Amino acid sequence: MGSGGLPDRKHLISAKSDLEYILNVCPCLKTYLDMGQVSYYMGVDAVQELFLVDENALNDALVFFAKAMEFNLGDTLPEVQLLRGKCLRIKNEEQNAIECFKQAIELDNMGSSYTESFRCLMETLLTLFNQKRMTAELLIQEVELWVKKAEEKYSTERVQQELQLVCRNHTTEIVELSRAMISTGKMDLVKLLFEKMKTDVRKPPLSERAASF
Repeated sequence: MGSGGLPDRKHLISAKSDLEYILNVCPCLKTYLDMGQVSYYMGVDAVQELFLVDENALNDALVFFAKAMEFNLGDTLPEVQLLRGKCLRIKNEEQNAIECFKQAIELDNMGSSYTESFRCLMETLLTLFNQKRMTAELLIQEVELWVKKAEEKYSTERVQQELQLVCRNHTTEIVELSRAMISTGKMDLVKLLFEKMKTDVRKPPLSERAASF
């Protein structure tokens, strides 16, 4: 995946054909990972990766990621967990997606610049809260824990960028969360979130983790 946005569908079809040939000749971790990525992008909308357009493609992607995890080191790659989580989130399996995003963060190298898993985790937690499937108390606990973990894992700048995006894209949920935090005395976290809502931010390129097809 490059930094120029989502791949063109014609390129995806061509890549899928090439990868299918490689899988038949010499299946390996990278090929299964690439095939999973291609299937993922064929299954989601080509604008924001928010809508399901081909459930079979997403199911195929999950199968390829599972195959990738069977290889040595396959279950240590954060990008596998990130992409699994994104597939599951699109399929409305948010709880399972959350666990994948958490695993991706845990697997990331210290100082990594690939912080998309943290953003996806925050957004999915807020989605559950907005759908009344998570209590404010539990959400506060999760946000507090994973903001702290992110600050320990990534650079301050990257964490701030991701929080800015989350706050800008989920203002209503952030306001409700902040009210709940105020009632429990979590003022430092409230201040952090509201500071991010005031700050302009340039959205980082889609699909930052590097892989080519």
